[in-house]
Amino acid sequence: MVVSTLRFPVFGVKGEIKMKCSEVKEKLSEYISGKCNKEEIAEISKHLSGCSECMKEMTALDETNLKNNVLVSSDREAEKALNKARKKLIAKISIRTTGVILAAACILLLVVPGLLNIARMFNLSKYSRALVDLTQFSQPVNVGGYGNSFKGLQLYTTTLSAFTYEEIGTKKKPNSDVQAKLNLITGNMIYKEFKGPSFIHPSILPESHFIEETSPDKARKILAKNGDNTVAKINISLNKIIGLQDIEKLLKNNDVKITWMAVECGEEGLKPKNMSMSQNQYIQWGVPGILFIREPDMHSVELNKNDIENYSEKVLEEMKWLDSNKKFIKNDADLMKNNSINNGIETKASYVVKNGLKIYGLQITGPTQELLKLQSSLDIRFETVTDVDFWFWN
Repeated sequence: MVVSTLRFPVFGVKGEIKMKCSEVKEKLSEYISGKCNKEEIAEISKHLSGCSECMKEMTALDETNLKNNVLVSSDREAEKALNKARKKLIAKISIRTTGVILAAACILLLVVPGLLNIARMFNLSKYSRALVDLTQFSQPVNVGGYGNSFKGLQLYTTTLSAFTYEEIGTKKKPNSDVQAKLNLITGNMIYKEFKGPSFIHPSILPESHFIEETSPDKARKILAKNGDNTVAKINISLNKIIGLQDIEKLLKNNDVKITWMAVECGEEGLKPKNMSMSQNQYIQWGVPGILFIREPDMHSVELNKNDIENYSEKVLEEMKWLDSNKKFIKNDADLMKNNSINNGIETKASYVVKNGLKIYGLQITGPTQELLKLQSSLDIRFETVTDVDFWFWN
């Protein structure tokens, strides 16, 4: 008579599996057929819930038994235990997988962009300065400040802004911000802004209906109708190029303020594709009456009759910096591809640095009667009244 001795697993710390894989595999057939006692079933189930190898072998054995129709109705208890063990293992794998996915998502969407943003911070002032300069040199607006906002969920970008305003009389009106997105991976900041010119170069001949709409006589009638108790803002395109000495004379003889000047940049004659404007001019470049300087210390330099030379030096200095650092801001590639228009810096700044401030357009504000008075002192080609407001003038 052969006596077999069966050694049962020993459990120490609560929940710790002591049964070895070899011992479990020996008992799998009895476990599946329901011949194990309750303690064995419980311990084997615990082992299976934490051991994928034994679970795999048990599943294969289970499928073989099913094919051979080995299981009988009395095996339901073992089947329940088996299903429970499977569910525990699947749940454990799911929890771990979910944790890994969430951790990876946090790293990709928050940690990595944050680190890239810190890395770009070293040049952030140059990106901001380039955006400010391109804004105030390409649009008839004033810049009053700048800022940037970073959010990890912006997919590796940070948004830079130039805060703009317009002047009517001596009142400042907030304008829409000019924004550009900085790609933290490539370091590219794309400038998307593009608007048609407000001033026409003397060499450009617009369409006939544009000429009619911008008649100086029409503008004078509007100004005359508004009387003495208003301020206004006008855009003037000149018949010929003038210099800063002419601007100095204009400011000394008239109680007005120049808020923006269109200056020659060498690209006024550009002929785009797939685009048509009645002005027949598509590129405009100029300088603001109040130049916002980002570095080395933030301040503004204003055009006035008493300090024309200092203003000119600061403008050309800032224009030279922009030309040397144009890598920090890119033009809109789609606009270039579809219309052959470069709304970025290209050679505009270098042209002005080389040739000086050759002025052909003026944006002027002041008392309505003063704007009427200066009409005779300028060789006006086109003129529009862009704004009229209640008296607001020092």
